[in-house]
Amino acid sequence: MRVKRRRRKRKLELLILSMTFLLLLSGFAFWQEVQSKENNATLHVSDAQNFPLNPVEEKLPDRTKEDNKEKTTPVSNINEKDNSETVKEKPQKKQEVKKNNSTEKNIEQKNVDQKQSNENNATNPNKVPTKKESINKAPQTNISKEDKVVYLTFDDGPEYFTIDILNLLDKYNAKATFFMLEPKMRQYPNVVREIVKRGHQVGMHSVTHDKNKFYASKESVVAEMMKGQQTLQNITGKKSSLMRVPYGSVPHMKPDYIEAVNNAGLKMWDWNIDSMDWKHTDGSFVNNVIHQINNFKKNDKKVILLHDRKTTLNYLENLLIYLSANGYKMEKLEVTHIPVQFGK
Repeated sequence: MRVKRRRRKRKLELLILSMTFLLLLSGFAFWQEVQSKENNATLHVSDAQNFPLNPVEEKLPDRTKEDNKEKTTPVSNINEKDNSETVKEKPQKKQEVKKNNSTEKNIEQKNVDQKQSNENNATNPNKVPTKKESINKAPQTNISKEDKVVYLTFDDGPEYFTIDILNLLDKYNAKATFFMLEPKMRQYPNVVREIVKRGHQVGMHSVTHDKNKFYASKESVVAEMMKGQQTLQNITGKKSSLMRVPYGSVPHMKPDYIEAVNNAGLKMWDWNIDSMDWKHTDGSFVNNVIHQINNFKKNDKKVILLHDRKTTLNYLENLLIYLSANGYKMEKLEVTHIPVQFGK
């Protein structure tokens, strides 16, 4: 019995020793862990002293650092700094002066180019201007505002493409006068009505357009014009007294012919600017007109002769661009105007 008790006692002692050892071991491990955390915390605090609290401050631009330095700059150094900045500003002023000088040179060069362009346009009327050239390189004139009116007149129509001419005239707010052939009026009555509807002027240009038939006598002249007048009135309801004879009044319109026309209540118009568009079908008629406008010295209306032709339509916009860009008003002839006639 005693032996059993001793064994139990010894087991119990061993168990207690084991428990005590385990407790001590776990306590030591816990102590090490606490020490390690304390060391890490100390390390973090010391590291924080060596690094900025806000890392973004390291990415600030250099100008910010300079501003901070300027705030702490001693008073004695302010004058020196101002002097240095003044010295730095001088080259900039020189650069501005150079820039201004170059601008002035560019303006002078443009003026020279403009003058050369004017001379070329005056000496070479056969050059066809593009739309851009018509605006940017148009010869400048010294004509007063009162004289900046031109009268576009179209002979020999109407045609099926006359509507395109009307559209171009509308685009540039231009009015014109159409001297029409009687057979063409009967062929394109809708076009005739459209011309009147859009506010343009209309007149007669004979029936036959045949020199031998038209100028056969004063009666033949008046008869053809009166027939055209009647056809125009039948189509549009408008009676016009304006007329233009084929090939112009000189030399075919004799004094008694003119008297007969006047007695019939008709007003005969010639022209004083001849585009020659019937001949210069490549568009060079545009510069031909421009040259005559810039050298126009008569104290009279500027009446421009054009023709209702496809080749004229192809380049007409260049002329309209030039006239618009140079401040010309394009108006229609009126019954109250004194007619432009050759020899007057």
